[in-house]
Amino acid sequence: MTHRTRPQVFLSYTWADEPAVDLIEQALRSRGVAVFRDKDLSLFDPITGHLARELDESAVLLAFYSRRYPLRYACQWELTRAFLAALRHGDPRDRVLVANPEPDENHIAPVELTDAVYSSWTGARSVDSLADAVTAKLAATGGIPFGSPPEDGELHARLTRPRRFVGRYRELWAVHSALHGGRLWLAHEPAPDSAVVLKAPAGMGKTVLAEQYAFLFRDVYPGGVEWIDLAGVPAGRVLEHFAAAVAWVASARFRLDLGGMAPDQVIATVGDRLTAEGRDVLWVVDDVPDGIGKTVDRLVLPSPRAHTVLTTRTASPATDLRTVPVSGLTAQEVEELFRAQWPSIDREERSAIAVLTERWGGHPLTLLPMIRELRGAQGTGALDEVLRREPANDPVVDDLARAVRDRSAHARAVLEFASVLAPVPFTGELLVEGVSPWLGSATPMLVADALRELEEFSLLHRADRLPRTRQAWRLHALVRDAVRRDVDSAVLATFAHRAAVVVSASLDAPKASMDVHFHALRVAACEQVPVPMRLALLRKVALRHEERGDIIAAYDAGAMAVRVAGAAAGVSDLLAAARLAVAAGETAAALTWTAALVERARADRDGRTEFRARFLAAAAHDLNGDYAGANKAFHDHQVVAEHGSDPVWLPADERVRVRLAKIAALRLRGDYRVAAATLDQVLPEVLRAQPVPDHRGVRPVALLERARLRLLSGKVVESRQDATGLIEVFAAVGVPRHHLARQAVAVLAEAELTLAWSEMSARPLEWDQAVKQVRRALDESTEWFGPDNPLTLELHVLRGQTLHNNSRHAEALEVLADAERLIAGNLGADHPLRLKARQWTGLSTMGLEDWAGAVAIFDELLPRQTAVLGRGHPEAQLTRFQLGICLAKTNVLERARPLIIEARQVLVEQHGPWQQWASMARVGSALTKIPKPLWKIFNALDDVTRKRRV
Repeated sequence: MTHRTRPQVFLSYTWADEPAVDLIEQALRSRGVAVFRDKDLSLFDPITGHLARELDESAVLLAFYSRRYPLRYACQWELTRAFLAALRHGDPRDRVLVANPEPDENHIAPVELTDAVYSSWTGARSVDSLADAVTAKLAATGGIPFGSPPEDGELHARLTRPRRFVGRYRELWAVHSALHGGRLWLAHEPAPDSAVVLKAPAGMGKTVLAEQYAFLFRDVYPGGVEWIDLAGVPAGRVLEHFAAAVAWVASARFRLDLGGMAPDQVIATVGDRLTAEGRDVLWVVDDVPDGIGKTVDRLVLPSPRAHTVLTTRTASPATDLRTVPVSGLTAQEVEELFRAQWPSIDREERSAIAVLTERWGGHPLTLLPMIRELRGAQGTGALDEVLRREPANDPVVDDLARAVRDRSAHARAVLEFASVLAPVPFTGELLVEGVSPWLGSATPMLVADALRELEEFSLLHRADRLPRTRQAWRLHALVRDAVRRDVDSAVLATFAHRAAVVVSASLDAPKASMDVHFHALRVAACEQVPVPMRLALLRKVALRHEERGDIIAAYDAGAMAVRVAGAAAGVSDLLAAARLAVAAGETAAALTWTAALVERARADRDGRTEFRARFLAAAAHDLNGDYAGANKAFHDHQVVAEHGSDPVWLPADERVRVRLAKIAALRLRGDYRVAAATLDQVLPEVLRAQPVPDHRGVRPVALLERARLRLLSGKVVESRQDATGLIEVFAAVGVPRHHLARQAVAVLAEAELTLAWSEMSARPLEWDQAVKQVRRALDESTEWFGPDNPLTLELHVLRGQTLHNNSRHAEALEVLADAERLIAGNLGADHPLRLKARQWTGLSTMGLEDWAGAVAIFDELLPRQTAVLGRGHPEAQLTRFQLGICLAKTNVLERARPLIIEARQVLVEQHGPWQQWASMARVGSALTKIPKPLWKIFNALDDVTRKRRV
């Protein structure tokens, strides 16, 4: 920017204060000060590029801050731009000055400007002192202008078109202070999160206020503005839909693929990325449903660079987020709206406007169409006629319905079509396609005309979102209700049918927006649309979400398809819903649908469907830790004997998934050798299909399975290599929180611990590092996933194992007791992980040489492990072996011998001859051959040796 030869003062004021501003301008010019003021901009005129340049090239802004000043859109823009520019130079009060003609300061916002009041304007006698102060401030700037905002290009379309926005400047600054007060000004307490809730009843202008904030303060956010709509989302699915929207943003913004990640991890990953990027970003989360409690806190991205504005009808009492209430328009603000079309307003009209405002509670959505209707009716008594209307049961919707009835036929057609869509933005192109059967070849021109008319009467609003390639529009829920009140149900059904066709075509676009998916779900919920069309929409939505890795969103669409079809639900829809339910962890739904599929398949003698249904049921049972249920449903069922565990009739990709699931099932049941042999057959096929390291597809699943099996079979070094490679793949694409990556972290921690334990006495440093790695993995998992997450609980048990192996048995017992409590509460008392924690509790009790106590623990544990895991499972056999050792230590050798001998065979066979427990089992088996008298002497000598060591 080239500096002016003389520094310039920018005068900001409202037209009502022109006489006073004339005096100030004359006083400044008489002192040789260059002055700019715009005398041509009326109330709702757009901001021009010329005006922006003049402001940027000025060094000081003087605001003549009367009560009308903050009502004017241009004044808000001028003062905000100058204030934020002054912040870049230091203290804003050095460059932004205020002349206050009012008796108090209650109307001034931001509150910081009350310290910048250099004059309580009292007329001509105040002008010299004010002009001297301004001149001094101007000299102190050294002639350096405000300058353009960072990365400032052309003015956004929002600023270059007329805008009917008045007032609410105090609320705008309240939002900004809540988001930035702690960092920008000592006058405000720092907020625990950079987040604020805009709260107001429907139609009060929360969304418009958020838009206005996003544009007036956009210079504060060099990282841009992101907008997420939650309108119409069920309260129970808010987090999942929010995370899906965040993933959508991450894909476009960072090219991050967050498919397959849990909602909280999607949100946290994007938070991490924003922090690393280092640029402040504004996130607007619009139309947050009521009744979501503390979930509202999880809609705030965890990053100091993310600043969140949430809009909702009722703020949750469970949240500590700051709240800015949005009330109705004041009589003065409504009067400003009238002034845009009535040249002057007399006392009686001002009084009538005040009554009108009070009667409708300052409700903008109701008042704006009224004001527009009255634009040419000044002096006709029309305003009094409006006031004489009888109050209705639902006055807001009634008055909106009246405004809708008065619109042109093509404008009503646009509204009627929009009313069957979801309450999220839609494009003009979608509207054109939607109403073309009714408006014919002139549709594009008529829709454009309708949009202008509907915007003029505030019945349709531009959705000002950044970035947007196309202009989008939105229909407020209250306007939708007003439209549907007067439309015949048959007409709505026709529009809904057309919407199904148009939205279905939009879903086929390569980059269909998330808004289109919402529209598809809304149309699919419309009972007037034929069921086949509704199902076709839901199948497309489920498929698109699954392709993106938004499994929970895909599951919701699949579940909705089953509900829509009812008793006539097809096999393919039920199978797809059950498969998605398993992937989403919705095991109860999966088991319900697979039971229905099995019953139908048996009746139809459809062996293939029964195989698939039973396989999915087994997967659901395994997720619940119910291995016996899975065995009964599938693994031990006749259907496997008839078709084989991976039938050749399965498509190739499905066959690979089935085989990998079978390998995991074998591992869970302790059949490590067979699982590893099967994986050796499957893995080459997987690697041929995916030769390049990738975090997507079945390749990482197969490699993680190999890492686990290698660890269990004693190939610890190879297991460590596999786990490290997987962790690096996920880190390289920016998703270290992915559940597969975190499972690889757990495998790596256990592998490092196993290697270090085997050489603990020779290499104590490696042992200490392994112990710290386990603790670090546990702390990280607790922070990222929470203490109740299954992976965190698994690491909790591993932490207990670490303490046990380090001979810190008392500490191990405390950690394991806490783990048992958490596992029982979250996964169930007989979940395999809980039984494992109990097993290590027994081992640590042995470490304290409480042999009788350990016998009691193992005696109680062994039958439960046998029931849940099976008699031959290595963990059940390990308990059998340790029970035998404890019995031998208490000289009950007759009972000990058969336990140790049986366990030895299984442990050596499954774990490999040199794995820790297999080695101990071989030694223990040899000791059982010592005659009982000699065994007693051996125990006595061992006790004496231990006591002397202590």
